[in-house]
Amino acid sequence: MAIFFAFVFRYALECRPILATMTFLGIFWNVLPRLLRPIFFRWFLWAFLLLGVEWIWVRSQGLFPLGFVMSACAIFFAWKERQKGERFALTAFFVLLLLVPLLHSQGFLLWRYPFALLDRLMGGSYSAQIFAAEIAENRSPLTLLLNGENALSMLVLLLTILFSGWIILTQKFRSENFRVTWLLVVLFLAISAERNLTLFFFPFVAVALFETPFPLKTKKSVSKISLGDEKRASSWQSFWGTLLLAFVLGFFLRCLGAYRSDDGWMTVSENRVPFRALIYMQEHPLLECQKLFNDDRSGGYLEFFLPQEKTFLDGRFILKDSSFMATYLGFARKPETFFPAADSLGIFRALIPIRHIPLWQKLDSAFFENPDWKSVYRDDFYAVWER
Repeated sequence: MAIFFAFVFRYALECRPILATMTFLGIFWNVLPRLLRPIFFRWFLWAFLLLGVEWIWVRSQGLFPLGFVMSACAIFFAWKERQKGERFALTAFFVLLLLVPLLHSQGFLLWRYPFALLDRLMGGSYSAQIFAAEIAENRSPLTLLLNGENALSMLVLLLTILFSGWIILTQKFRSENFRVTWLLVVLFLAISAERNLTLFFFPFVAVALFETPFPLKTKKSVSKISLGDEKRASSWQSFWGTLLLAFVLGFFLRCLGAYRSDDGWMTVSENRVPFRALIYMQEHPLLECQKLFNDDRSGGYLEFFLPQEKTFLDGRFILKDSSFMATYLGFARKPETFFPAADSLGIFRALIPIRHIPLWQKLDSAFFENPDWKSVYRDDFYAVWER
């Protein structure tokens, strides 16, 4: 079962910032139960450890409010069983946890950030609806399925999530209630956005395999239909399990090739960012009066390696209003709107993803039909057009 989920989620487990959040959540997952016990000296050590982790988390990854959510779940289910002094200690810990963002230079702005995240997740405002429905991995698997993008993969993911939800709701857990509740929280996050699938994968497999009777029931069912004696059936299960594990590990090893370049190993694969197109742009810089158009996924990468040129957009969507985002996405849906806008904005170069983001394929095709623009660079992943 673990091997199956590893295969389904194989493309989500890449070198990306959410791995930091997964690490911090893992620490909370394992340390929080120690705070739900009677208070003694080590209790304070564990509390300060989590406060320290949150302090680092606030400075490294935007999903730091999840630390508040998991802690709230743990304290809520342990509240009735705690003595008066223990309740006071848990309350003090939670208040201090909430105050950690205020230690940052942008403390009050960080306090507002979780509400902006929730708005983006729920699609409460118009800009949030654009963000949730159109921007890269922030779209839900259901949205991707309805749009026909990676339809088979998204269908498998949705069925897997529904199957996981059935296990969570029907099995008797030996785990703490807060962990089961947390699974439902991250299940909701996984349905809301494709990029959140990794938050759900590891805790679910851990709980489903070790904290429920589900694996034992499955093993008994398999044993009933197995041919031959029990020893032979066990050998065959081990054989197929090893074979499947080797198959999945082969995919992981194959994916490592995307992180290899002529200069050595990279932390970002070439098919996710304009690695080779950047080299062309560095060798052929724009004039000061000429501007660049790029997609949102490329923006941060270009700003880091090409700081002298201003990008059209990067991943900081909170800095842009809904009208800007609607215009930006309109270039993809109606490519004919791009060319007059490029004239008025002084855009002389366009960097277009042509493989992994189908959203921009129409605009790329429109460039071929426009005599004022020519293709100056093209590889398997990105194209550069100039006016």
